Formats: sequence, C-alpha cells, structure tokens
Amino acid sequence: MTAMLARKPKVAVLGPKGTFSDEAAQSKWGDDAEYLYQNQLTGIFEKVETGEVDYGIVPTEDSEEGDVQESLTLMREYPLYVIDELKHDVEHCLLSKGKIEQIKTIGSHYQVLRHCRKYLYTYFPDVKQDRTESTVAAIEKALEDPTYAAIASEENAERYNLNILKKEIHDKGRNTTRFLVLSPVEKAVPLNILSKTSLLINTNKDTSGVLVKILNIFAKKNINLSRLAPRPQGGSLGKYLFFLDIEGNKKDPKVQAAIKETKSLDFVSSVRDFGTYPRLRSKPEEEIKLSPDERLKSTFSFWNNEEDRAYDSLY
Repeated sequence: MTAMLARKPKVAVLGPKGTFSDEAAQSKWGDDAEYLYQNQLTGIFEKVETGEVDYGIVPTEDSEEGDVQESLTLMREYPLYVIDELKHDVEHCLLSKGKIEQIKTIGSHYQVLRHCRKYLYTYFPDVKQDRTESTVAAIEKALEDPTYAAIASEENAERYNLNILKKEIHDKGRNTTRFLVLSPVEKAVPLNILSKTSLLINTNKDTSGVLVKILNIFAKKNINLSRLAPRPQGGSLGKYLFFLDIEGNKKDPKVQAAIKETKSLDFVSSVRDFGTYPRLRSKPEEEIKLSPDERLKSTFSFWNNEEDRAYDSLY
C-alpha cells in the first residue's frame, strides 16, 4: 500500500500539452500527476475504464455554448463515476506565425470556433474555418503555415513562439468551462460537505408532463437542480433521457427518497447515478451542520474499509 500511495496519480487529458483541458488539469494537480494526453475524448473514457489511469478530466459544459454533447454521450456509454468538478476561465486569442492580412485559414476545436463565430463572421467572412481535434492541433498547423491562424490561449503564444494577432475574440466575454474528474471507482463524500450528485434518467414513454413530473419530485423535497441536459435516446424521435445535477449527497435520506420516487414513475425505465462529489468553491465554513450522531455516521460511512482509505490518500 505504501508504494501505491507514493506514486503520482495518472490522469488522462485531451491533448497535446497546452490545451484548455490540460490547463484545467494543471490547475488541480500541477506537477503532482502523470498526464497521458489523448487525441479524442473517447480515449480518455477508455483509459479510465480499463484502469490505465486513475482519473480522466473532460469538459462537460461552458458558459456560452452550454453542454458538450460528446462528453454527455460518452458518459452514457461508459460505467464511470464523477468524483470532482473544476471550472476554468478561457480567453481566446488569434495566434499565427504570419500577419493578420496573410491569414487564409483559421482553425481550432469546434467548440472554440463556436465561441468566436460572430467575430469570425464579422472580420474574416471569407476565411476558411478548420475544425481540429484540439486547440494545440490547430497551433501545430499554424507553426507550419504563416497563412494559418489558431484560436487558443495567450499562454500558448509564448509557449510556441507565435504572434498574438488579436486578443479576446470570443463573442460574449470570457468563457468559463466546467470540467468533470472521472474515476472507475466511486468516491464517498461526507454528509457535512456541500456536494452535488449527477444522475441520468431514462424514459420509455413519449407522454405529456414527463419532465414536469420528474422536476416536481425534487422541488417538493427542496432539492435544487444546478443543471438539466436533455438528450435524445436515439433510434426514434420523441424519446429522451435527462442528465441532472442536483445539490445534495446521495446518502442524504431526502435525496434517496427523491431518487426512489423518480424510479417509481411508470415512464422512467432507469435512474443511474454517477456518484456524489464536492461542490465547487465549497469552504470549510460552508459545511453542513450535523448532529453528533449524524457526524459519526457520516465519518464511518466515508472510511468504510481499507480500500477506501488507500484510494482517498491517493486522490
């Protein structure tokens, strides 16, 4: 066990080095992790599921374009757990080896291009747009071609010795992206820590009031929803599944009752939980007040066996 605790955790990240995902991962682990850079989000999920890495970090939503649909699709397909969430502020810059009047192609990750579409339409209406697997993939093209510009962070201009042709080209001010930390193993969170629980609700009927009835269950129990993301089930129109982030711990009796009642609805085929994890920016003084009995129960449920203790120390 000592050897396991001494090693750095392995983290799968959308690469190569210098992507916004990498910047988010670095903000959490810094030099205290070993990073395995993947060309696609699927690679991150695969590495986590097979145990080749301890954690994976994936973008799940941003303040401008909303949900990252590919991440939601993959979360549905892979049996992984969410153990933490991160937020990363993103500032888009236009980077190139050449000058602004030379630019014939502008490239970046598709989500980044969407963040800047009004700017690109206004100032570069005739310039070709190139969708790349990552921001750094676009940078690599810019390094080879002075007529190519990449949309990436200001830090990458210095890292790759590129000219900053224009700063802050996003349409709606600085963008904030939310990332999820994934693990093959669920991590318990004490009841006195402010937390979230992520759910996936599958429905099997196209009937009126489906979403309203689900939401009413949580509203009646005073459980706040911080995110609702509907997705088509596929195969036919009109059938949906719903990703929900609720504020609360899955071990809280109130949350357990809400999930149980949701499962009992005749149009709900399944409810999957991705685990409970600490809510962003939770501070020690924001801890939930528990009675002595509740605090004791929370402590023992958290440190329930040797494996959990080893896992928590590694984390």
